[in-house]
Amino acid sequence: MNIRYFLSLILFTSISAYLFFELFSDLDFTMKKAPWVILSIFLLPVSLIFNTKNEVSSLTELGDGDITETERSRLVFQKDVALKILLLSLIVCLVLVFSTAILFYYASIIDIKVHFISTFLGAEFGMLLFMVLTLWRINTSINDFKTEVKRRKEASNQASSISKRLSKKEKND
Repeated sequence: MNIRYFLSLILFTSISAYLFFELFSDLDFTMKKAPWVILSIFLLPVSLIFNTKNEVSSLTELGDGDITETERSRLVFQKDVALKILLLSLIVCLVLVFSTAILFYYASIIDIKVHFISTFLGAEFGMLLFMVLTLWRINTSINDFKTEVKRRKEASNQASSISKRLSKKEKND
């Protein structure tokens, strides 16, 4: 993980918080109970996290002849990084849900300014979108790698079958 990743996370979260502040700060409402729809939106990436974990785990199913040793060592490193990102994403997702639930609980008890709630929800929503984009990028790179390995394997099989046919043809001539 490099500094560009964290800077883009901060930028994405800040822009989202500002947009939510501008869009929803004029609302005047009192909260009687927690909106479970918002809490459930923050739980949606959990299924994507587990799907991505299954994709990462399926990389070990690649055969020894399918990838080179250099690719295998790089793949082990990338797999470890991806699993750490997935664990961190799961923790962040749960923290977002609990912090939002606590915010809504206190908003229903005491009078919290709508400006604060909208800014906080905007920042959380920005983190959520950034996390989803990161997980989508991991899934895409895994699927691209698997596709490339399959393509190379098919090309190798096709080349070997052509060479076998040519050698049979030369023997017949």
